[in-house]
Amino acid sequence: MTLGSFYFKSKAKVALKGNWQTALVVTFFAGIITTILSTLSAVSIPDITMYTTYGQIEQYLVEIQKVSSGIWIAYAVLNVLSFVCTPALLLGSNHYFIERLRGNDLEVNALASRANIWLKALWLHVIMFVRTFLWSLLFIVPGVIAAIRYSMAPYYLAQDPTMTAMEAIEKSKNSMANMKMSYFSLLISFVGWSLLAMVVQTMLISMSTIIALVAAQFMQLMIATYQNAAIASFYITISSENGVSIAHREVRSKMQEMGVDTSTFPDLDQKSDGDGEDEDE
Repeated sequence: MTLGSFYFKSKAKVALKGNWQTALVVTFFAGIITTILSTLSAVSIPDITMYTTYGQIEQYLVEIQKVSSGIWIAYAVLNVLSFVCTPALLLGSNHYFIERLRGNDLEVNALASRANIWLKALWLHVIMFVRTFLWSLLFIVPGVIAAIRYSMAPYYLAQDPTMTAMEAIEKSKNSMANMKMSYFSLLISFVGWSLLAMVVQTMLISMSTIIALVAAQFMQLMIATYQNAAIASFYITISSENGVSIAHREVRSKMQEMGVDTSTFPDLDQKSDGDGEDEDE
């Protein structure tokens, strides 16, 4: 039986209680380069989607030529910095949230705790991207499955910096063999919140583009922090010995407290959620 997202979210809420401020700062700085990049793009570079939607390609070409060379240089530099630095920052963020879920108090400087393996973090990022891209060439679904299969590799590397990128990927593949649907349902559970942030941005953009971006970015920051904690909870569950079985028993106990007849869920104590083993080259 697939472990519901509520299980991991409940663990995340407990871990974040009284620790939101530090967790928000860690999440913010882990993605700060990407945030600056997206803000620069939204404010200074015409959105091709908006123009193509209304069939105004010629107008788009006119507007794009108005963008100064300084903006394009800044855009290129930020892209390079994001590519090189963000993987290591994300590992530091993963390390922080893993320890936070385990009840250990880390400060914001945990964000730089994996800076010494930035090259390994970058290499892991490249391998995951290439493999996911190659599977995506077959069709969208294999690409999504591949992305989920490798998703825990950065967490394994964040927890144990001594392992190689390939070892982290293999550990992720093994641990996710029967947990892909549980992870997918966890990710899907945050879609509604992200859509709400988009609605708020759309409503505020008529007042001011800056206000709309700030409001949307803050909401996305809150969502990302909550999601990071929930995913860290997921990682701890699948990477711990008998973690999934323990999670199933906790879910059964909680359901029984709520008066639910758990006999209708005979596989609640089973580790597998039914998607079977899979391998890839």
